[in-house]
Amino acid sequence: MTTPLVLAASLLVAAAGAFAQEPFPSRPITMVVPFPPGGFVDLTARPLAAAIEKTVRQPVSISNRPGAVGAVGTAVAANAKPDGYTVLITASTISMVPETDKLFAPSATPDAAMRALRDAARRAVEDPDFKATMAKLSTPIYYLDAPEFQKFWDRDAKRLAEVIRAIGRVEEKK
Repeated sequence: MTTPLVLAASLLVAAAGAFAQEPFPSRPITMVVPFPPGGFVDLTARPLAAAIEKTVRQPVSISNRPGAVGAVGTAVAANAKPDGYTVLITASTISMVPETDKLFAPSATPDAAMRALRDAARRAVEDPDFKATMAKLSTPIYYLDAPEFQKFWDRDAKRLAEVIRAIGRVEEKK
């Protein structure tokens, strides 16, 4: 059984303060993959980048930044210039990675940039080529916008914590 990839969860923005006079996006976007090339997240990111390029009409490059179970790439995206041009893609099943509090866009993120990125992610999931690639990988995929994703993320983190406790790997604090 494969784990579904949740796009809104997977496409996480480290963005704020885009130039007001500049339509978004007006230059290439970098998608940070916090895992090595050839892995599950990377194999999803590459066709996703191609699908997003069709929507935003800008290049979307992949930057693999593996290390510390995803924390290195997560930190790179979280600390990127807050301009909306660096996004993070990750798998929903790693919700226990450190800095999960930094995965979502800051409240100062320009609405126009957030709308453009959300729309691009939603449209990418609907792209026939992307759907076909995910089907070949036996990976079900669906889009959740920010509020729905937050609920999913919270449920997933709770479920994983329960599984870890059940196998005796984490002792409860008393």
